[in-house]
Amino acid sequence: PIMTGQAGLDQAAGFIQGLPILTSHPAIWGQGVAKGWQAMLFPKTFARLVVDNAADFQEMAAHGLLPGDVEFFKSMEKGQGISLDVLKNFQWTKGLPGTPKVEQAREFWGLLVQQVYGRGAAAYNTFLAFIRLQLWQALKGRKGFMGGGWIQEPDELAAHIRNLTGGLESRALGVGADRRALESWLLYSPKYFRSTLALAYDATQLQTHRGREAFRSLAQLGVATTGVYMLTGKAMGRDWEEIKDGLNPLKGKEFLSYKVNGDWIGLGSMMRATTQMMAGIVAISAS
Repeated sequence: PIMTGQAGLDQAAGFIQGLPILTSHPAIWGQGVAKGWQAMLFPKTFARLVVDNAADFQEMAAHGLLPGDVEFFKSMEKGQGISLDVLKNFQWTKGLPGTPKVEQAREFWGLLVQQVYGRGAAAYNTFLAFIRLQLWQALKGRKGFMGGGWIQEPDELAAHIRNLTGGLESRALGVGADRRALESWLLYSPKYFRSTLALAYDATQLQTHRGREAFRSLAQLGVATTGVYMLTGKAMGRDWEEIKDGLNPLKGKEFLSYKVNGDWIGLGSMMRATTQMMAGIVAISAS
């Protein structure tokens, strides 16, 4: 419920699941963000997108690439914590007298929950569905980076897009229901976390086309992130020594951050956390 509350109207998908797309395919990213906001205003946008591109979505699904299914909103389903039906029906007032004020409160609360979480889920799903569709259409017949291509490797393309957009399903990896439930309590987004690790691992497999594409995407993201961090530091009047210290992933919260009014403020995302984790592993191995 807490996770869902944070995600309700927070249109941050472009800077979470869509962050690698921002630097590797900026045009698709921009169109996807626009589609997400359109779905926030008109929730039927998602259904229309799927219907209008049914053949492509069927082909994608056949290779394990689903259009949406954002786990941030899973806690609102029946059997997944506090369900949307419970909230909409205001069921904790069940023992109260059926006065007009209680009925009005129930009606108002149901409308509020439906509008906030219904529109939030539609926007997130539409953003993900759109960028996955566009990537699938753009890449499946294209010659790849450093040679090769996806045309003979649809399963590999689907896996690459899943990892690139935070869609690696834990269930598909054989993770049991109990462990998935535990991960949902411990991690804000287990699916996104697994996808980020998988993308980082793929980037080490340069002998494969999927690995080369993952490496290219992460390299572009790294260059862009570093550039934004350095330019921001210069614009804030920070000296080179402070900027250089912030480029060290072993610096903890100082990594890609600047101290402002006593707080460390900087670039976030799972990509940043993964970079720090990998740097820490390398440092421990080398010591």
